[in-house]
Amino acid sequence: MVGAALSLVALAAVWFLSPGDDLVISQRAGLPAGVSADPGHSGAVVRGEERLVDVYIGGSSSCPTELDRAEFADGVLTVHFTSPRASGPCTADLAYTTTTIALPPEAPSSDELDVRIVIDD
Repeated sequence: MVGAALSLVALAAVWFLSPGDDLVISQRAGLPAGVSADPGHSGAVVRGEERLVDVYIGGSSSCPTELDRAEFADGVLTVHFTSPRASGPCTADLAYTTTTIALPPEAPSSDELDVRIVIDD
């Protein structure tokens, strides 16, 4: 019985976000305001006062990565993307796509938030 109670507590401590949730604000072409990234690098900008995170990823402008889910646990926001599923050819340019998500209530709204970006095949 103790093991089951611990499992419930562990599940309650993890916050999940999928693309259909209200916490996904937008996905748009380009970098977040004020960011200049090295080609091919991904990153995140925490906008603490607004409680938002802009996650940017470089790739093909015609076949951008797609948000799969985000998880917040143990002080880390892990944002999972999937590789593009194009029905036709993708351009070989390097363009950035920015996905903006809202922070869950329990996440810190500071630059100290650890954001991890995972791109799954």
